[in-house]
Amino acid sequence: MPALLRRYTLVLEPSWSGYANPELLSFCLFRDHPIVVMSPCREDFHFLERLDSNLVPIAVGASDWVDPRVFRPLAGCEKRYDAVLVSRWALFKRHHLLIRALRRMRDPSFRVVLVAGNIRGETAGPVIKSMIGAHGLTGQIDVFEDLRPPGVNEIFNQAKVNLLLSRQEGSNRSLFEGFFAGVPGVAFADNIGIPKDHFTPKTGRLIDESELADTLLYFRRHWSDFDPRPWALANIAPEVSAAKLYELLKRLAERRGEPWTRDIVAKCNSSEAVYYPDERAGEGFATMDDLLRDHPGPPLPADYPHGASSPAGALASFAAKED
Repeated sequence: MPALLRRYTLVLEPSWSGYANPELLSFCLFRDHPIVVMSPCREDFHFLERLDSNLVPIAVGASDWVDPRVFRPLAGCEKRYDAVLVSRWALFKRHHLLIRALRRMRDPSFRVVLVAGNIRGETAGPVIKSMIGAHGLTGQIDVFEDLRPPGVNEIFNQAKVNLLLSRQEGSNRSLFEGFFAGVPGVAFADNIGIPKDHFTPKTGRLIDESELADTLLYFRRHWSDFDPRPWALANIAPEVSAAKLYELLKRLAERRGEPWTRDIVAKCNSSEAVYYPDERAGEGFATMDDLLRDHPGPPLPADYPHGASSPAGALASFAAKED
């Protein structure tokens, strides 16, 4: 990391919220190098501001790098579903709240679709599916698993509203992929992690948990009053987010007396980070293999934590030993 930071400014895109976290704060060890941290959650942004360290927050996150060419309105798509929930099979996604709302409605014509991703080691999928069957909702809830992004976009286009039911998130992408597909979003007002200023009268609603059933019925009738894609294109498209990051990086370089000779290019998360609008935008840039080869660190100690869960975790452990 010291060798890399001599030539590059590091930009971190955490996938969680709650930045009082050793994995993130370990980067404070490199106090002479500003490190930009994407901070879509307002509380995390203010935490890093108050910390007054080398970690510099920017109000951008994973939700701000959606590919608008993949997630887009499709002509002639019938609205087959009253609501869609895109999530992992994980209990913290709280599928049970949707099941409870459907039970309260007692309306067998209300249709829902679940789009689920299977993550190795997660075991909640069979539990959630059995819950659907136990409550007699199999006929109301369709399930699609492990779809590629274009397939997810097709489902979005068939739904009237896009749901997020969790209490805490990182910078959730599925809500804002729905925005680009023209589907309004609903999340809870007390959710921790999502950028709540992305919700406008045209993009969706933040609600109380107790309002879920009534809100689902409202969007069943009024979904066409919303039009989130124009807002998304103007505020969170990859080129817009890249411009925000570019301005911050340029200011940091000028503050250090460094010349600014080449602008950054955009990227999108599809589903991992790739250059935007295509790979040609990154021609001439170093690959990960190039960086590892050209910026070697000191020999690793014999007890270096090779099995650490993340590079930051390994870094934190190694740095603690060195300190």
